[in-house]
Amino acid sequence: MANTKWKGTLTYRAKHTDIDSVIGAQFVPVTQFSVKGGAKRWIDLNITDDISLVSEFEQARSFKNIALYLPRTKGFEWHQLWEIADHGLPVTIAFFTSGNIGKTVKHQFTLISQNAKITGQPTRMPDWSGAEVLRVELSLPEIKLVHGTYQGSEFVEENW
Repeated sequence: MANTKWKGTLTYRAKHTDIDSVIGAQFVPVTQFSVKGGAKRWIDLNITDDISLVSEFEQARSFKNIALYLPRTKGFEWHQLWEIADHGLPVTIAFFTSGNIGKTVKHQFTLISQNAKITGQPTRMPDWSGAEVLRVELSLPEIKLVHGTYQGSEFVEENW
């Protein structure tokens, strides 16, 4: 997986329990992530190596948590995530990371959790470059990891 350039996106969906309202978004950019417990790392998807990325996903599975760092977008994702946290709503998430060589996706790792919970209030903070990001910490009671790769001319996904 040498020379692989990684990028990440988050898809989430939460439903209010007392009103008929669904909060969600698809393919929200994620620039970094980390896990509480185990190795103390902060994975910057713009510069990470493959081994660190895979290792941190294993840490997320073991410690059942992840913190995602989302840059500002033109949408309402930050406000929606604050609302989900304020109301303590369970949230379904899919955190996609794809590794490209040139313009071709060579590897994809997806972390899926059906009953995630935002722990604490999402926090604005500077990332490594000084840009403002939103840190969202999630507990993940159950985690499914899926790995996809090109095998010949087909993209094959497998539980990992």
